[in-house]
Amino acid sequence: MSIEANKDVVRAFYAQAATGERDADLVAADLRYHGPDMLGDLQGRDAFVQLLSGFRSAFPGFETDVHRLVAEGDTVAVWHTHSGTHAGEFAGIPATGKRVIINGLELLRVADGQIAEFWHMDDFAGMLQQIGAE
Repeated sequence: MSIEANKDVVRAFYAQAATGERDADLVAADLRYHGPDMLGDLQGRDAFVQLLSGFRSAFPGFETDVHRLVAEGDTVAVWHTHSGTHAGEFAGIPATGKRVIINGLELLRVADGQIAEFWHMDDFAGMLQQIGAE
């Protein structure tokens, strides 16, 4: 696939991030996820979708503003900001109703029109601070 086609896959993934409507189309069955210590690494679409579902439950209807995509070969870097309201339990913290802003930089490897590998580098420490974690 071309670099632009890979960027299109990543754009489509972030465009539907709050709903997950196209996860099965956009995420490879054997996806490898590399997360921060609090989330760990995962293998497979089902485990990744479960992780995303937990985030979607804790921050329903969150928005993602993609600031920039930079691609080389099959890898796309995404500078973005997630924002939403903490309306469900997250990391053992009950809903606070607080609005959060989470900046991040993620790397996604695309293969055969799907996300095959995902490196997650959002500011989770800042997010936990915003919802009152100690």
